[in-house]
Amino acid sequence: MIVPYVLVWLARLAPPPTITSVAGFNASLTMLFPFVQGLALAVALGPKRYGIGTILLLVLALTVIEILGAYVFMREGVICLIILSPLIYGLMLLGALLGRLFARGGASRTVQASLIPLVVFAVFAEASGPKPDHTSAVTDSVTISAPAEYVWRYVLSYPQNNAAPEYWLWRAGLPEPIQSVAEAPRVGAGRVCMFSDGLAFEERITELEPNRLMTFDVTKQPDHPEVIGHFQFDRGQIRLTPNADGSTTVTATSWYRLFVRPAAYFDYFDWWTADITRQVHFSRAQPHQGIGRTRLPSRARRG
Repeated sequence: MIVPYVLVWLARLAPPPTITSVAGFNASLTMLFPFVQGLALAVALGPKRYGIGTILLLVLALTVIEILGAYVFMREGVICLIILSPLIYGLMLLGALLGRLFARGGASRTVQASLIPLVVFAVFAEASGPKPDHTSAVTDSVTISAPAEYVWRYVLSYPQNNAAPEYWLWRAGLPEPIQSVAEAPRVGAGRVCMFSDGLAFEERITELEPNRLMTFDVTKQPDHPEVIGHFQFDRGQIRLTPNADGSTTVTATSWYRLFVRPAAYFDYFDWWTADITRQVHFSRAQPHQGIGRTRLPSRARRG
C-alpha cells in the first residue's frame, strides 16, 4: 500500500524541472496503483469465495486509505481528492474483480510476485512520456434584464460579493471568486480576480471594446494545492450582445489547459474542470449578480 507514496518521496529528492512534471507523475501513481491494489486485495483473499458485498466494503476501505495517503504524502487538495475518489474506487474495484479470477485460477503466488515490479515499470514508463497538455474551452451565456451600457459597468470590475456560496464544491472548501478589479479601462491594464482565502488570478487586458467586449490573458494563478500543477487558465473573454427587448446577453468564455496523466482520463477531469469554470463564469463575481437574469443553456467546446 505504501509503495506509491515511497516513490513520490524518492522522486521529490531530485525535483523535476517543472511543476507540471511533478503533477503528471503523481497523477500516474494515483491512476495506476488503485487498480493494482484492488488486484492485490483479491489475490490476498485467495480462492475462497467472498460475497460481492464483502468485496465492495473492502475496496471502500482501501479507497479511504488511498485518499488519506494521497492527502498526507502527496499533499493533494481536499477538493481534488473528492473529484478523484469515484475514479479511484472504480479502478480498485475493477482490479479486485479481475484479481478474483486470478486467485480462483491458482495463479496467486505468481501474480503477487510480479505486481510491484510490473506497476513500477508502468508508472515510470507512462510518466516519462510526452508532457500532458490538453487544451479546452468553456462558453456560457446568460441574459440580463438591463441594457449593455449598464451591464458594462460590472465587466471590468465588480464589487466584493459577500453572499454565502451556493455551489457545493465551494461550500466544501474550494476557493470561490469574490471580486474582480481592473487597474484601468484600457488594453494592457492589469486585472485581478480575487478568490476566498486571499487567492488571486492576475490578468492582463488584451482586447477592449466598451459596452461590447473584454478579453484578457491570465498571467499568474495562485499557488494552491487545488490549482497548482493540475491545470492552467490561459485566457478569458466577456462579450455583451444587446437584444431587441432592451436586455443584454452576456457570453463568457474561458480557455484552459489540463495536465492529466494518464491521458485516457482527460475527459473525466475535463468534465469537472468545465463544471467549476461555469460556476466561476456566472455564480459569484460576474456582471449578472444583483441585476436579474434568465439562464440560457450552457455549451462547451474543446480546442
